Amino acid sequence: MHNVLKGVVLKNAGLSDRDLEFVYTSPATALASLRAGRVDAAFLFEPYDTIARLSLPVTELHEVGKSWPFPCMVLIVPGKLIAEKPEVVRKTLASVKQSVEFMKAKPQEASRLLAPAFMHEDGLDAGAVSADEVMRKSLATQVFDWRLSPADLKRMEELSAIMKDLGLLKRDVPLSSVVDLRWQRQLEQTSR
Repeated sequence: MHNVLKGVVLKNAGLSDRDLEFVYTSPATALASLRAGRVDAAFLFEPYDTIARLSLPVTELHEVGKSWPFPCMVLIVPGKLIAEKPEVVRKTLASVKQSVEFMKAKPQEASRLLAPAFMHEDGLDAGAVSADEVMRKSLATQVFDWRLSPADLKRMEELSAIMKDLGLLKRDVPLSSVVDLRWQRQLEQTSR
């Protein structure tokens, strides 16, 4: 999120990190800080932005995913695990696929199951709106897919360049050195 905030949002607004004071914290603490007036703004992801909009007098200024969609959650495993336990990797990816398909097919039930994972944190209060409703609204704003599309891969290359520009990477990192799509292809073949 930090890379996208600095490398995309601020850059597109003609700002740099010198124009703002950053406080890095958990989403729950960011919400509590907004509620208490200790910060002027927060850069949040779902469901935390939905919680903020439902429980605080805030206005969403910009949603990055609408103007600059990017793959937000990507499963990462060490090469050693792939080499030593490929069946564990395959089963894990099959589980991710099944979970995403479940969220798409049964969003009400998925919301009910996901709500406790996000809504139990101290300071998360959506007011009169139930945790299930927060999750339903959050899930409805997102696009889920268990596959990485060509557009996702292109965006990942852009993120790598942003990270290099920000000094987080010392050299170019070819996408093929960190993304292994053979697992995705295997799951796609078994789905047919």
